[in-house]
Amino acid sequence: MNSVTQVIIDLSGKETDSREWQELEQHVKEYASQAVREIMLPEGGFQLPSSGTGNGDSDRETRHIWEMELIRQGLERYRTEPSDSNIRRCIDWLLKRHACWERFMQSDTFFQKRHNALVLEYIISHPMKHAVIEKRLRISDNGFKKQIEKGISELAQILFYYRE
Repeated sequence: MNSVTQVIIDLSGKETDSREWQELEQHVKEYASQAVREIMLPEGGFQLPSSGTGNGDSDRETRHIWEMELIRQGLERYRTEPSDSNIRRCIDWLLKRHACWERFMQSDTFFQKRHNALVLEYIISHPMKHAVIEKRLRISDNGFKKQIEKGISELAQILFYYRE
């Protein structure tokens, strides 16, 4: 058994708040972030700014904004990608996971509209105008924009596994 496997085995029995477990979790998140960036971004895409402020809340907010932009880029490319592309598979997986949240979001009366807004805005094969989507979902223009943003935020939470 190699030393890496041994470390992972040793960590599996520890509490999730142990320092070693947190370090491992951070490395996995960073690796996942890099892999998703390579899948979702076109060449010359934006980079995650390094804030270096040391302010944990500010750093988390900056990272979350970057993650949301990464998801948005993938959603915007969805229609132009081949059906077997990694981007489409990733977005399909995210939206299926997002749909599963409905049973946990019972108190959020807009959850279903938010999920449907994401699908109608980015996924269906023939784009619809915002006014048509708003009328179909019975939401205002401002409400539509807010629901899209919140939906993208939720997709980022699913992909990067954290909660606000």
